[in-house]
Amino acid sequence: MNSMVHKRRPIVFLLLLIPVMAVIAENRTLHLESKILESFEDDPDTGEELLSRWVVIPSRFVKMYLDKRDNQEKPDITVKKVNAWPEALYGKNLENLPLYCLGLHTSFTRKGYNYVDIMPARQFDPAVDLREYVEGKDDPKDIVPSASKCNKDYVIDRDRVIFVDKDGKEWVSDPIVFEGRARGFSVWVWGSNYNYYMEAHFEDYRGIVHVIHLGDLNYNGWKNLTVDIPSAIPQSERYIPRTRRLKLVKLRMWTRPTERVSGFFLYIDQMKIITDLYETRYDGDELENPETLQEIWGECYY
Repeated sequence: MNSMVHKRRPIVFLLLLIPVMAVIAENRTLHLESKILESFEDDPDTGEELLSRWVVIPSRFVKMYLDKRDNQEKPDITVKKVNAWPEALYGKNLENLPLYCLGLHTSFTRKGYNYVDIMPARQFDPAVDLREYVEGKDDPKDIVPSASKCNKDYVIDRDRVIFVDKDGKEWVSDPIVFEGRARGFSVWVWGSNYNYYMEAHFEDYRGIVHVIHLGDLNYNGWKNLTVDIPSAIPQSERYIPRTRRLKLVKLRMWTRPTERVSGFFLYIDQMKIITDLYETRYDGDELENPETLQEIWGECYY
């Protein structure tokens, strides 16, 4: 009889331990906030236009047209700032505010897994888009004198160019950096019941890109596509600075092989994240700020 009692005691102990562990897990501090990444309106403070912050790049089998200005074939894709918005987000806009969304129209020449990339970008700048000079690989004549600093020489990095538009302007990727540790991501997308789908590409601090399915587009009108950011994507580490910010590289819309691709419209509006802005304070935490490091050690600190 005593042996039976001894066998049961460990089981009772484990059952009592489980609620205690649950209580400890619930005590983690959070400071969740909603942050708008892009409202798709012109910036009223800087005057920056919506179309100067985004580029749209289609895949291989996009329909082409002949540009008579330079007699070159170019992708037949139109991107516009459109005076439209989700009523579920802004209502009827009775105040007549300048509300816009990003609209695009294109088509493909054959069915399949075609795609369109919608990317945050900026124009290529020879004074900014540089890389370190490599002796034996680069011509010394290409060194940019005004950019040489920290005992290093630099050359213009044209490999950063990802897109050349109809006007010959060159563009480079300019990912949107998230604040805090992102928990969720959402974007409003207008669908026209095509059997297409959309995904988001996030880059972590190690340079690894994570692809997350946002949802299918086989519906009519506006819908808020919302996803959780998987905890497996690292946004912090044990070393200071601990927070390692995530970046939005692009949205990608895919067509499915069974669906028509002869011509379609797509509109996207307000993009935002739910993020945890809580940071544990400690004695001397100001010494991890990038601004403080630069002030103490100069711009060449490592």
